[in-house]
This record gives sequence, structure tokens and C-alpha cells, in this order.
Amino acid sequence: MKEKIYLLFFKYKFSLLFIISILILSCSTGTNLADEFFNAGDFEKALSEYNKIIEKNPQNWHAYIGIGNCFLNMNKFEPALDAYEKAVILNPNLNNIKENIKQIQLKISQKYVSEKDYKSAQKILNNIIKTEPNNIDANYQFGILYKETSRPEKAKEYFDKIIKTDPENKKALDELKLLSVKEDKSEKYFKEGKEFYDWELYYQAYEEFEKSYQLKPDFKDAEYFMHIALGRVYYNNKDVSDLWKAILEFGYAMAIYPEKAEPHYLMGMAYQKKDKKDFKNPIEEYEKAIELEPNSKIAKICKEKINQLFKTKEKVEKFWGKSDGKF
Repeated sequence: MKEKIYLLFFKYKFSLLFIISILILSCSTGTNLADEFFNAGDFEKALSEYNKIIEKNPQNWHAYIGIGNCFLNMNKFEPALDAYEKAVILNPNLNNIKENIKQIQLKISQKYVSEKDYKSAQKILNNIIKTEPNNIDANYQFGILYKETSRPEKAKEYFDKIIKTDPENKKALDELKLLSVKEDKSEKYFKEGKEFYDWELYYQAYEEFEKSYQLKPDFKDAEYFMHIALGRVYYNNKDVSDLWKAILEFGYAMAIYPEKAEPHYLMGMAYQKKDKKDFKNPIEEYEKAIELEPNSKIAKICKEKINQLFKTKEKVEKFWGKSDGKF
């Protein structure tokens, strides 16, 4: 502490009265012993002394800084952050400590990402971005977070944001390059999958769509056609259990694009094939398909199938003399 005071004296030529006031303040904080332990690298003893100071004077922001420094040197980021934040509450003018807080927050969020605690990491990063939207480290960590949670499009947004601020940022450029390579491969597999699908080679189509989806997990079209193609594979099998699997796959596709008629049409087909006496489920699915896309080719096919089902139902009831209870 004395060395710091001497430095101030020679650099800024403070008055003798001001130097004395600093000495009095230094003594009043009682941090000398704690600082000695800290400078000697004995952080546990330093912590103990700083805490004693806090017990006597809870408003001593110097001691909180000391506690934060100790924890930081011990790589205990959460308690370090807590101590620094308390110091800033007591003294809002501690700009250097505010910078420390930001860096520690980044360290903690990085740890959360490595532990796959993405929700906690996102909360910290949102707080940083809120006050500093162009913070490169926070945007980079957000990019990595979305990359690891299979959302490459969102990851790309954050890496692009970094490049706007720092066009030569190597880490962001490398990540964008990797994402671009994956995206190109994904598009290639998707195009090949569509060709197989149009040729009604559904299993080969499914394999290509799956490759596309694995490379780009937020590629909704690839995910949709992956389920549709696999559903058609199961539909073409004779086993009843496979028809249930087909219905399940068409249901997955329906969840991805609820506004599409195709999954309802295919599900109706699967219900109809599974049980020739089941009129209720197929008709409901065909009607839903018509409702969603009333002017489509699928709607026209569904109307024809509903008419056929009603005719079949009438024949069944006429033959048995009563309803079989499935409609």
C-alpha cells in the first residue's frame, strides 16, 4: 500500500494533507494483513481476513474486491462474481471491476455451455448482450451455444454479427466456413433425396433426407421429408405393426408442417390399409386434408376416397343389416 501511495505522490504531486487522508483511509479499511496474504499467494488466509473486515464493516467495498480477487485466482468464478457485484453496488464508480464482472460472466457462461447447461448460459449472455449488443465474446459464445444445440441458422446470425463489427475475426470466420460447408452438403443430400422420392424410391430418399437433416438439424424440409419417406416405406409393407409405424411417421411430419394436407392424406391411407372396416379414422384424416388445402390435387383425391368409403360402408351395413360400430 505504501508503494502505491508513494507512486501517487510522485506522479500526481498530491498535497501532504491529501496523502495523510489516504493513509488514514488505508488504516481504517484494515486490509493490510489481508493484502499481504493475497500478495503472498495465500488466498485462503486472505479470504479469511477480508471476511473479518466485512463482518466489522459490511459497507467496505475494498474488502469485497479483495474477496473477488481471491476467488478469481482460485478459479472459483461464481463466488468471485458475487463479491464483485456487491462491491459495485456499494461503489457504482468501479469501472474496472465492472469489466471484471463482464469477463467473469463470459467465463461462467462458457463453463455452462461445456456442461451443456444451455439455459443458464443463455441467461448470462442475454444480460451481457442487453447492455453491450456488439460484445464479440458474448456473440461468439451465443453462436457456439446455438451450434451445439443443433440450430446452425441461429448460430450463423451471431457469427455474422461479429463479422459486421470485426471483419477479420478469425474464430467467427472459421465457424462460418464450417457452417457453410455443412449447409452445402445438406442441400446436396436433400436434392438427391427429392430425386429418389419423385422416383418413388422411398428408402433411398429417406437415407438422403436423413443425411441432410443430420448435417443441418434445423432444416425443416429435410426433417419433414425424412418422416414422410420413412412412413411410405412402412406403408408399403404388409405387416400391421409397420402400418402403425407409418402412421407415427406421418404424425411426426404433420407436427413439423401442421398446415400441409399431405401427412393427413397419407395417414388416412395408412388407417384404411390397416383395417378395412375402419371408416371413421380414414375419413377424418381425408376431411382434414381437404380443409387444409381445398383446391389441391390431394383434396380431389381425398374427396374420391371419402365417396368410396361411404359406398363401402353402405354395402357393409346392408350386408350385415347394421353398423359394425367403427363409424
